Amino acid sequence: MGTTMFRAAVVISFVALAFAAEPARGEDVWKPLADELKSANPGLLAKRKMAESLRISAPARMAWEDPMLEAGLMSVPLDTLRLDQEEMTQKTIGVSQMIPSLSKRQAQKKFVEAEAVVADAEAGMAERELLAGLKKNVYELHYLDMSLETLARNQTILDEMIIISNAKYASGRGAQTAVIQAQLERTKLEEKKLALAEKRGIVRVKINRLLNRAPNAEFSIPAGAITEPSAPAFGGVWEKARTNSPMAKVASAEMAKAQTMVERERGEAGLDMTFTAEYAQRDDTPMERPDLVSFRAAVKIPLWRAEKQDRYVASATKDAESASDRRDEALAKVRGEVEEAALTAVKEAETIKLYNTGILPQAAQALASARAAYQLDRVDFLTLLMSEQTLIEYELMAEEARMRLRSVLADIEYITGAAIDDGGAR
Repeated sequence: MGTTMFRAAVVISFVALAFAAEPARGEDVWKPLADELKSANPGLLAKRKMAESLRISAPARMAWEDPMLEAGLMSVPLDTLRLDQEEMTQKTIGVSQMIPSLSKRQAQKKFVEAEAVVADAEAGMAERELLAGLKKNVYELHYLDMSLETLARNQTILDEMIIISNAKYASGRGAQTAVIQAQLERTKLEEKKLALAEKRGIVRVKINRLLNRAPNAEFSIPAGAITEPSAPAFGGVWEKARTNSPMAKVASAEMAKAQTMVERERGEAGLDMTFTAEYAQRDDTPMERPDLVSFRAAVKIPLWRAEKQDRYVASATKDAESASDRRDEALAKVRGEVEEAALTAVKEAETIKLYNTGILPQAAQALASARAAYQLDRVDFLTLLMSEQTLIEYELMAEEARMRLRSVLADIEYITGAAIDDGGAR
């Protein structure tokens, strides 16, 4: 009797505390894990390094082409192969330098810089997605821990019920079937605990994989990371999502990249020039022959521009228009996902409130009443057992609802790119 009443008091106290406490902001709590994720996750590191490699290579697009060194022989007679027989025989050495047009080089540099921005945006989206996954796994780990604690508490109560059933059976006031049924229910609780323990191990492996830790390493949930969840006000969430959403950032970066591709194709029609300097040495014949110096300049003529460059520009322009449409589609998708997640969050918050204020206290009182009535032989053991099972299920369902709300808030943070609390987006 005392244990059950204590348990009901704990439930009611927990409900009051949950509604009195203000949820703490969790950026600082999660920062150590977030920093570890950024520095240790191999997939994320690969994306960051790809963006860095593009940024490093962008200035190289402004450089000239490497010069060409040339050497050769000119006008050597085939009959004698002598270098001092013919007037025009020369030994030459020269250097040529091709200089791409400035507009072409600038456009290529902008294009690579835009590629780096896209890679950065993709890395940011991956980081947000991984952090949301990490949070959801931590929330599930907490749910499993709480569920195991709930089963352990109820196992203790069931042991007390077995003792009572044995005592009543020994005194002739109870049936042996009640003892057997109680023992069977205890065995079922053990089975549930084994299943939850297995699932907990799997979730721990997932967390360690995200953090690039050893799969079987122990993981402790940071203090303050788990707070009583509540649906935020969602004021300003969409405005934040328009600019901060990882998906919108990637789409915007892709659109900017497509626009620089148009500039790049236009730059291809620029006038590339090549300059050549050459020195020719001639051997003396019976008469002295001076050495020669030559200078040449060449320029590319875009003779087939209408058939080639203009078509490339038109194609790149259409791709830029397509990228703009894809950006609009991404924004629409983000808005839809935000609205859906907000509805889910509100529903889960109301579900938790319903459990805290009504279902759990009433189930605890029903169990206390059934236990008292059973001791006085006013109800049978099956009624008492059903009351206990009902409370267990409600406690597990309430904890699962908390996990779902925490998880959907983590999803909203990923979708919007903004931290979410009871005050809305920030």
